[in-house]
Amino acid sequence: QPEYRASRCTRFRYRYSGCSRCADACPHEAVELSDEGIKISAAACQNCALCAAACPTEALLADNLPRIEVLKRAAKQPEVTFACAPSESRGDEIVPCLGALDAAMLAYLASRGIAVTLAGTQHCAECAHGARGEAMLGLNLEAAESLRHVAGNDKWAEIAVPDESEAEPDKGGHNSSRRHLFRRPSNGVGGW
Repeated sequence: QPEYRASRCTRFRYRYSGCSRCADACPHEAVELSDEGIKISAAACQNCALCAAACPTEALLADNLPRIEVLKRAAKQPEVTFACAPSESRGDEIVPCLGALDAAMLAYLASRGIAVTLAGTQHCAECAHGARGEAMLGLNLEAAESLRHVAGNDKWAEIAVPDESEAEPDKGGHNSSRRHLFRRPSNGVGGW
C-alpha cells in the first residue's frame, strides 16, 4: 500500500483542512480521513496508486509507481507506452492504473517531445478501480492540455490512446499506427 508521510499531509498539518482528495480518488474506500491525517486500510487497499496521484503534496508515495524512476526511463526514449497492469496490455512501463499518471508526468514527457501512448483503457469497464481511474485519467489529460496551452509550446508530442474498437480484446498490445487523441475538446479549437 502507499507510504503515508504525515509531515506533507494537509489534513495533518492543518487540522481543520477539508482536503479529501486521496479519499475521493480511492475506488476501494481504503482511505480513512481524520483531523490527524489519514489512515490506509491494508485490507481494502488494492494498490491502484490513485490516491497518491491525487495528492498535491505528495503525502502518499506508491512503491508500484515510482514517479522519478519512471520519468528517468521514459525520458531516454522518443516514445513511451504506459500500460495498465490489470488489462495485461503490453507497454514500456506497466502502471497500476492509467489514472495514476498525473498531469505533471504526462505534460513533462510531452513537452520534451516524447510521444506518450496509454494502453489498456478498454479494460476500465471491467476493472475494480476502472471507473475512478478512467475519470482521473480524463481529468489528467485535460490538465496536461491546459499546461500545454499555458506554456505556449506547439511542439509538444502527442498523448494518445490506441483505438479501442480495433484493439484485440485480450493483451492487444501497442500498435502506433492506431492512435487517436483521448480527450474532450474544451472549446473545439486547437489540439495537441
